[in-house]
Amino acid sequence: MSARCHDVKALEPAVKDLTGIWLVGDKGYAGKNIHSGLKLKQRITVITPKRKNQKIRNTKWEKRKLKHRILIEVINEQLKDHFNLEKLRAKSEEGIKARVRNIIFSYLVATCFNKKYHRNLLSIKGILS
Repeated sequence: MSARCHDVKALEPAVKDLTGIWLVGDKGYAGKNIHSGLKLKQRITVITPKRKNQKIRNTKWEKRKLKHRILIEVINEQLKDHFNLEKLRAKSEEGIKARVRNIIFSYLVATCFNKKYHRNLLSIKGILS
């Protein structure tokens, strides 16, 4: 979600057609009313890090899922910053699709290069320079 939009307001339209999934989010999605409503209506389980002042703590399984969220955020930032994913400047839908495919392919090649040479998989900036 965009940083400008309040997380809770953007959540409902984003998941309106989804059912039976797990959503992993940040503390902005914490809220008993939101979680129970989505669980009842659409069988959606929302996993968020618990706040320090909450009595309930995250389970080990939830902590593992929350680590994946951090990794996904790093990858999204790299795609936006190093590959200009948000500024495609394509003139047609086909042009957008082609540019997104090229960006994802380039990202995968860079991570494969890092793996082959025993580098940190997310060290993309050094390859692009």
